[in-house]
Amino acid sequence: MENMSPSKKKNKRRKSSGNKIILILLLLLIMISLICLALYTFSPRYYYGLTLRGKETQFFKPQFKKIHFKSDGYPHFGEEKLQRNSDLWNKFHIDNLEIPLPSHHPQFNVMPYLVYTQNKTSIGINIFNVAGDLTNEIFLSKKIRFPDVIYSQDLFSLALVKNIIHSFNVDDLFVSLFKHEISSTYSNFKESILNLYILELRKNIFPKNALSYLLKDNDMGLIQIEGPDKDFVYEYVINLKDNYLYTYFLKTHKNDTHSLSLRNLLLSDISYLDKDPQLANFYYKEFKQLSFKDKKDEKGALYLFSSWSQDKNKSSFLAEMINSLEQNSSDRKEVKKLYDYGAKKFGVRFLDKVTSFQRSFHNEVIEIEKSIIQVEKDSQVKSEIIHKTKEELILEKLKKRKSDKRKNEVNIDS
Repeated sequence: MENMSPSKKKNKRRKSSGNKIILILLLLLIMISLICLALYTFSPRYYYGLTLRGKETQFFKPQFKKIHFKSDGYPHFGEEKLQRNSDLWNKFHIDNLEIPLPSHHPQFNVMPYLVYTQNKTSIGINIFNVAGDLTNEIFLSKKIRFPDVIYSQDLFSLALVKNIIHSFNVDDLFVSLFKHEISSTYSNFKESILNLYILELRKNIFPKNALSYLLKDNDMGLIQIEGPDKDFVYEYVINLKDNYLYTYFLKTHKNDTHSLSLRNLLLSDISYLDKDPQLANFYYKEFKQLSFKDKKDEKGALYLFSSWSQDKNKSSFLAEMINSLEQNSSDRKEVKKLYDYGAKKFGVRFLDKVTSFQRSFHNEVIEIEKSIIQVEKDSQVKSEIIHKTKEELILEKLKKRKSDKRKNEVNIDS
């Protein structure tokens, strides 16, 4: 070893130096790989991919369903819309909706229905055909402010992310809610934040039994939901107005052309107006101005229903409505449901109010009928009334009484 030539010693040093360089390069490569892995692990792309695969992270706890990513296609029900004849239709302000409803219509009958559970009132309207079969149903839902879900996930509360979310206005978010398809492929940071925010909105707004959804006319969202009856299609309708969501459920017989065209009419013509207790008396005054015939039939009942829906504590309006429906509806089962609601909400003494309305009306009619019989006995005037029906004579008498009452009120005031 001591006699090793200088050239051999030189080669040995070179070899040792080369090994050190290789080792250093390997260590640098490993360090770079670890840094790259760390950077990727904390990158938006990585977290976005994890979230969309349903993996929980420190920033996001996903609870999404397949329907939240993309609609499977909304069923088409045609564009034909039932035509509204002004003599057969009226628009009624019920709760937060203005709803076109038929009255005196040869094809449809309308029956309100009410449910009282957990100290809350639920309002619905059933529409039947002349055979008594249900064709459509409107079930009113709540008005809510467009939700802000920015604090539902830790990711959204980060300053950079929050600024991106605040750059979206409500109108754009509403359109995206029903139109935007969520891609699992990372595009850019802003797009990924929009995707995750829309997913969170859908989770909070869409019913749990949603099947598909559609944007209609840029301010109306339709969500098809599962329902118990396969002959009907069930829809949750959402309209955006002044940053509020006005909602209702619509049930339509999918094999009935009249039901489908009525659905299209309702979707097109229902408008939104906030309920106001002060309007209750206003609509009741409109009811009082109706003719005797209209007061005592479906039209009058709907005016009373509209009045009561503005102030649900006015039990007298409800009692008078039930009385009107009971006298004119052939569906006693539906009327009984209204009795049950009144008794649950206002107590059993509520039934006394309905009875008093019935007694007052029947006594008035009986009294007039007696006077008509007396007139018929008078041969001098019998020829004048021979061509009039009893109903026409009763109406004439009631109108005269109303006119005389007004005259007396004027004389008293003067």
